[in-house]
Amino acid sequence: MTIDYLFFYPPLAFGRLGGASHPLECFYWGHDDNTPRGTGKTTIVPGRTLVVGDDGSLSEYLPDEITFKDGDQFRPVCPFFELHAGWTDGHGERHEEPVTEALLDAHGHKLKDLVWEVSVANLKPYNMCQSPGARIEAGVTIGGDDASVHELRGVSPKDAADALVPAGQWIPLGNVRLTRPNAAFPGLRLRFTPAKGLFYGPTNLKDRWTGVDLDDKLLFLNKDSPWCSWKPADDDQRGTPGGQYAQDDNAVSYGMVDDVCDGIITCHLSNPAKPDAMLSANARITVGPPDYAPDRRHLVSLADGLKDRVDRADVFDDNYYRDDDLCDAEIHELMQRIYETAALNNVDVFNNRVNVQENPATAQGLGLPYRPMEYIAFPVPEPLVERPLPLSDLARDNHRRLQVLTAFIELIRRNPTLLPNYVRKPLDANLFFDYRMPAVMRGPSGDPLALTRRQYEFLMRWAKLRGGNEPQPARPAPAP
Repeated sequence: MTIDYLFFYPPLAFGRLGGASHPLECFYWGHDDNTPRGTGKTTIVPGRTLVVGDDGSLSEYLPDEITFKDGDQFRPVCPFFELHAGWTDGHGERHEEPVTEALLDAHGHKLKDLVWEVSVANLKPYNMCQSPGARIEAGVTIGGDDASVHELRGVSPKDAADALVPAGQWIPLGNVRLTRPNAAFPGLRLRFTPAKGLFYGPTNLKDRWTGVDLDDKLLFLNKDSPWCSWKPADDDQRGTPGGQYAQDDNAVSYGMVDDVCDGIITCHLSNPAKPDAMLSANARITVGPPDYAPDRRHLVSLADGLKDRVDRADVFDDNYYRDDDLCDAEIHELMQRIYETAALNNVDVFNNRVNVQENPATAQGLGLPYRPMEYIAFPVPEPLVERPLPLSDLARDNHRRLQVLTAFIELIRRNPTLLPNYVRKPLDANLFFDYRMPAVMRGPSGDPLALTRRQYEFLMRWAKLRGGNEPQPARPAPAP
């Protein structure tokens, strides 16, 4: 009886930066607060939370409430990766279980036969300026019976020309540790703790950027690195959309770096009797900034993007729509997320931005003559004393009502052309921001945001089945 393969659960996890010493507790999205005086939005429900003791052992508790900040410091999101194994028993039956010391013993292995590797990097400076010395990488190797904390020190490649991080210095990218198995939690886990969310700069930053408020201890990067003088060419898409890096008035990089990273977590199982039969499991860790609105779900999530790549074909199959309740639930959940996104945004500010900045820039890029207010998303209404943000209020009022599925179905039945006319198609040829939904929001490349192809096709086909969708000709792009 031998172990056939290893895998991690989850295979992908997200950490979030935070300067607090206590990790953020586990929580779930609960039911909407639909009480008469409620918010109508997603609620936060505490979940059972694992705690790593000083010796690496695990315990758990259920918090009474979720605390996102200690003082002015965010609590970091510190995910666990649990090692699992698959094997075939003597009867030919296949099994999958979390890896424990007992499981290893049953298959002739010990904890020390496991070797864990964590390799992370912040490659944004390198991606921009393409200088090998601008890479920031960290890695550790941990024995399977080592439950101590291992710091991830981000450094530039050894002997690289014009290294961004000078020799002897490093950028802390977080730390990792293995948990120590016990009776309550016998499984093998690795915890990833992200960095604090600090910014680092070159030694001459305060000479170039008057008034910048950074501790001098964080200003040790090499001022002669190409990253500290990089500027994208006019046709270089790496500078799009704007605001991706700290820059002077001429769009020249200040050479600043943060402590986000992403990378690979690997566990190898060696067998001294069969050195060529090593098994490996891999998982990905990605670190981002704190979630400033954890009870708001975006209408286009990472999960939507992954599902679009993996399961897009599902919504083109008529059999997908046989379960009315399941389809209605999916649409209902989308409408809830649309409302939560609208409730989070300042639509008035976004509308002003696209009217005076985004659309004029698009017209200029297409070589089109541009007159003030010619390419606008929404006319700018006069604010009222009680409603200083009239567009934001209107968006929230409308989308809150449409969370009620019967109201949404009634609306599209009375207005069969509503969705085709008011929902932007993915990869639409018209690059101007207009009234189509999702309105006045930028996508990842700076163009108007759209639903994923899967979301769009599902919405249109569902609406047609509900009697509320008539095909319309595509909106033409403005002619040069």
